[in-house]
Amino acid sequence: MIDQQNCMKFGRPDSEFMKWRWKPDECELPLFDAARFLEIVRRNSMAFVGDSVARNQMESLLCLLALVRHRDSARGIAVTLPSDIPVKPVIASAMAIRSSRHQWPHQCYLDETDEAWANEIEKFNYLASHFENGDWDKGGNCGRTRPFTRNEMRLQEFSMEFYWVQVEELIKAEEKGKKNGLRFELINATEIMWLRLDGHPNGYGYSMKKNTPVYDCVHWFLPGPIDTLNEFLLYLREVLKLKREFMRNA
Repeated sequence: MIDQQNCMKFGRPDSEFMKWRWKPDECELPLFDAARFLEIVRRNSMAFVGDSVARNQMESLLCLLALVRHRDSARGIAVTLPSDIPVKPVIASAMAIRSSRHQWPHQCYLDETDEAWANEIEKFNYLASHFENGDWDKGGNCGRTRPFTRNEMRLQEFSMEFYWVQVEELIKAEEKGKKNGLRFELINATEIMWLRLDGHPNGYGYSMKKNTPVYDCVHWFLPGPIDTLNEFLLYLREVLKLKREFMRNA
């Protein structure tokens, strides 16, 4: 865990942000099952494509998977996943998880052709920051210690604009991808993550580039709210796996 997300190391006094969980309407979101996740993605490569929030989610996933013990029932042996999982550039991937925020306005990043090397693309859409009292370089902070309630949740106008642009572009990409055998899935993370303004490093994380604290209201503590994105990812993989099995048996 890097210092930027290690708030306990640098003195955050409360820990409630680690205990809140989403309760979806009319269903339950299972806890992350590391062994099950590894079973589903067995013999597949996976790439996280995007900005530093994508890196944040990747680091969350590595933490969730570190040192998992998985028993192979067929061979009767236990396998321990090492904590130093290799992270390297992926040229061709079976799955791409694309999460972007700051890079969305860049024209080169909106080129649909850069997805051609993946068979399946899961997209987490725009995650708004939670700065109050100014921007990150103008005295802004995010010092709240409890999530928003539904009644308190009011997304900024520009956040909603980015959200709808992504939805529209996904619809276009889906139509284009079908012709090439690609599958796109969008996980709506904008509204749910907006509720969790309590889960940022704020002033309790240290810059990756300088050995100084930085007010960070864009990235997320570990463990914390961003772990839930990987719970969604596992749930989506389960659903897609069931769909494929159903189609094979139909």
